[in-house]
Amino acid sequence: MALRKTFLSIIILISFAFFALYPSVLISSVSNSLILWYKGVFPTLFPFAMGISMLGETGFAEYLGKKLDFLVRVIFKVNGCGAFPLIMGLLAGYPTGAKITADLYAKKLITKEEAQCIMSFCNNPGPIFITATVGVSLMGSRRTGYIMLFSTVLSSIITGIIFSHIYPHKISNTAFMNKPRQSSAKSIGTVISDSIYTAAHILILIGGYIILFGIINSILKETGFLTPFGRNISLIISGLLEMTNGINAVCLTDMYTYEKAILSTFFLSFGGLAIQLQIAGFTGEIPINKTLFILSQIFKAFTAAIITAVVIFF
Repeated sequence: MALRKTFLSIIILISFAFFALYPSVLISSVSNSLILWYKGVFPTLFPFAMGISMLGETGFAEYLGKKLDFLVRVIFKVNGCGAFPLIMGLLAGYPTGAKITADLYAKKLITKEEAQCIMSFCNNPGPIFITATVGVSLMGSRRTGYIMLFSTVLSSIITGIIFSHIYPHKISNTAFMNKPRQSSAKSIGTVISDSIYTAAHILILIGGYIILFGIINSILKETGFLTPFGRNISLIISGLLEMTNGINAVCLTDMYTYEKAILSTFFLSFGGLAIQLQIAGFTGEIPINKTLFILSQIFKAFTAAIITAVVIFF
């Protein structure tokens, strides 16, 4: 832990030195990242994040778990509550699935083994971000956006099925779903206020990561660190660090649309280091196997890219 803190301190000091030497690059990087967050991320995620927080107060996870218990048990080998982070993660995007999984584990609605399986398939980009921001705004193709959306959803389901068998475990008892749920003591006004605060907190966190990794990308480019790797490898590194800036960079190139779609789908499904750090922040209390989780995300990303490549040519 001490070594990690020392490494982080060194990175911060190097960044400060860079800021002093290249202030115009810093300002441009922060401005571009902030605009990207404000126009592409905030409007697509905030309504969903607020709505999901409200659903959490109504016992929707338990209700959905009761209705889909048999289906989720058969497909993903977890109790019915696993449907909630999957569906909400697909609707709202990163890092909603991870946060919901952490909340379910904290409430003892799922076991750590079930959390491990759920984490393999519940973290996904939001549909509006894929179709509207990436497909229409960045690529200028609604069809491509829908192909990427189909690919990310299908790859998540495939990954969930496969990794539920790779990581053997028992499905927890769902007797709690047959018990009447006590109504929340919070008033409607309090629930709405708390939900707005929670959604804003998540979106500000995401915006901070986009800006942070936008700055890191600028440092790597300005110092010439990425130059020896060539354009394509530089784009891959950028996308693996932070998907939003990476996808934006890919879409600004002269690549063919199908090449942009395949590479962007990989970034969307994996999420990049920025997303993985956000997920780690929400799931730090769950003792999951981190190596197995990362492997599941890499598998999911390659699967999504392959599906996009197949579909886009047919």
